[in-house]
Amino acid sequence: MTDVKKVAAEADMIGRTHSGFPEINYITDKIYGGVLGKLSGVRLGIPFENQDASEIRQSYPHITGYVLRPEKDGKIMHPDDDTNGFAFFINIFEEISSVGELTPEAAAHCLLNFVSADRGFFWWQDGFAEHGAFHHLLKGASPFVSGDYEHIGQACNHVGGQIFYDAVGLIFAGRPKEAARCAGIVSGVMHRGEGAVGGRFICACI
Repeated sequence: MTDVKKVAAEADMIGRTHSGFPEINYITDKIYGGVLGKLSGVRLGIPFENQDASEIRQSYPHITGYVLRPEKDGKIMHPDDDTNGFAFFINIFEEISSVGELTPEAAAHCLLNFVSADRGFFWWQDGFAEHGAFHHLLKGASPFVSGDYEHIGQACNHVGGQIFYDAVGLIFAGRPKEAARCAGIVSGVMHRGEGAVGGRFICACI
């Protein structure tokens, strides 16, 4: 198993105070803040999902507090694949003994072992990248092509490539090239088009 804490500890040396000495828990605090920011954005953004600016203005002309999603009986906490995927893909790094073992096969193996087909976790619907790529993997498709255009069409360019894999950026905090490389491997299993490009970009930024 990859020692995720060790990876974070090595990156800890990147955090510096103005005096030039390492700041204790700098990276740990940044990662914690990144996770909270991710969860907050997902939860508070749900009511506005898939709406453009004019639709938002029409639906919520005057916002004076937290906006709840009425179709969910006013509840703000619900399972969501944006956070499920974010938490899940960390497991891939727990399943390998070193970062050098990270391959599309390793990512696909972990995916098939942790996710139940057509039940929870993702949006199980035709036209969605995760649905299509997962079922192609079940049918024996290679993880090198399961998320490409020939298998899932334009869905390979979907935003899930950025949403699900940003945890990789947090694992490799301060190491943008490695973050982008690993994100490309992991995201390519289900988003081999612009989705994977976006995943690499986001993780490098983080």
